Amino acid sequence: MLSSSAAERLAVTGERMALVDRVLTRDGLYHLPLAEMRRLRRTLIREAVASYVRRDPAYARYCARRSFSPARFDAEECLAEVPLVPSSLFKHAELGVRCSDPSMLLATSSGTKGGRSVVPRDNETLMRFFATTAAAAREFLDGDSGEPMILNLGPRAHEARTLWIAYVMAGVSAFLPSRCYVEQGRFDVERAASDWCVGPDRRLIVVGPPMLLLALADKVRTHGPTEAHPCSLAVAIGGWKRAGGAHIPRAEFDARVREGLGLGPSAVRDAFNMVELNTVMIECPQGRKHVPPWLWTRARDPHTLAVIDSGKVGILAYLDATPVSYPGFILSDDLGRVLFEDACACGRTTDIVVIERRVNRVEARGCALKMSRFLAGGETPEADVVAG
Repeated sequence: MLSSSAAERLAVTGERMALVDRVLTRDGLYHLPLAEMRRLRRTLIREAVASYVRRDPAYARYCARRSFSPARFDAEECLAEVPLVPSSLFKHAELGVRCSDPSMLLATSSGTKGGRSVVPRDNETLMRFFATTAAAAREFLDGDSGEPMILNLGPRAHEARTLWIAYVMAGVSAFLPSRCYVEQGRFDVERAASDWCVGPDRRLIVVGPPMLLLALADKVRTHGPTEAHPCSLAVAIGGWKRAGGAHIPRAEFDARVREGLGLGPSAVRDAFNMVELNTVMIECPQGRKHVPPWLWTRARDPHTLAVIDSGKVGILAYLDATPVSYPGFILSDDLGRVLFEDACACGRTTDIVVIERRVNRVEARGCALKMSRFLAGGETPEADVVAG
């Protein structure tokens, strides 16, 4: 989906590409032999931690108090020792390097029922985010029926301002022909439905929060029978709560979207991201979220924060090698499971993340609800601008 030359232009910083940037331009990242993936992941994260320790004296002092040194990465087990930053701190403190830089994007969560998370992203961090998203899209959304068209049920990045979920959707659609359906704070469901119903002369990928995808599916249904789109996909991004607070069962959601849009089996995928994470994970055809080699994820014991065994439920923690302007070593608010190096029916053998309590996570739900308000034109992305 992203040519090697475009990827190289995207990831180059100065005259030299860092290792993580070179990795992001490679194909076959999710099919690496396990030994190679482990070595690559450990190298990427070791370099990321060492780089951030050099950049941020506060994080360096934190590591020193924990008696942790990046030079100690001599085994896989050392990854568990990297000092984590609770995601809740992004609601209460100015974290990251050069947060006062006016060129910095202060990416925000919704702030629904809690403090608003503010995550500073400089240009290099943003470019790496778009590169990781392109890599995931290339891996999990590419097909054999030619170049697809992206229908983005959100605004373009420049209109999204700081609301991060809109950036995530823009990231999925940044490298292909795309159309956006939120302008000046209003979701144009009629135009989106009309474009979908034109016919399956080309593969379509529609990306949006669950509520807007349901609205599109219902609107397409009212247009009358439409031809099937057996090669097209719907990608849901955001929380799974209705505006009234009721949870949408995944099976019910998938069935309604497939029926309304004329999609084939396994054509409704979920994409996971949080404002503190610089990587997007998109489901494979088996409905599983595979972890790329620049990201290490483990579930932690809620009482001790020790890494727990494969398949057991705990607090999810992430070591993301791609952020530059803030520490990508995050203890999340989510409960979930990590299946270690699980052989999937899709042919990939990687760690797999299972989010158990995503529906109760305030920020993920809140961002999607903010986007769903575009249905009524009652709120605009500008409402989330952060001064600075």
